[in-house]
Order: sequence, then C-alpha cells, then structure tokens
Amino acid sequence: MPGLRVRFEWNRQYEKIRQEYSTLTDKMFAVGLSRKEEVRRIYLKWSKDRIEDAYYGENLDYLENLAVIQESISEEIEYFVKIIKKKK
Repeated sequence: MPGLRVRFEWNRQYEKIRQEYSTLTDKMFAVGLSRKEEVRRIYLKWSKDRIEDAYYGENLDYLENLAVIQESISEEIEYFVKIIKKKK
C-alpha cells in the first residue's frame, strides 16, 4: 500500500531530523556550536515544526473550532439566563 510506504518514509525522515536536532541541542548546552551548526540547528527546528504542523494541524483546527463553538454556546446560555432573570 503506497499510503503506508509514504507514512513510513515520513516517520523515518522526521526521526532523522529530530535526532540531529536533539544532538545539536545537547552539544549547544555542553560545549557550544559553531555558526554553521547553529544555523543548521535553527533550520532543523524549522523543519521539525513544519512537519509537526502538517501532521497535527488538522486536529488543531478541529479543536479550535470546538472552542469557538463552546464559546458561542456559553454566550447563548448567558443571554438565556439574563432573559429568564428579567421575566421573574
């Protein structure tokens, strides 16, 4: 199945980026980085963030929509409570 193959490749590439980023971060705190390594670490973080955004983005959009709906319902309930209190 091509879908599984693509997902496996994505996971492999992501893990490679994550591992290199982690190694450079450890080195940064231990002994410091050269300018080239520092730039590479920044690029790896950017790449890792883009992959995570693509992977989790749809779920985050869904959660954001749920929060908007919840806020709307909350406002409607508050309005309804005010109407009930006025009628008493």
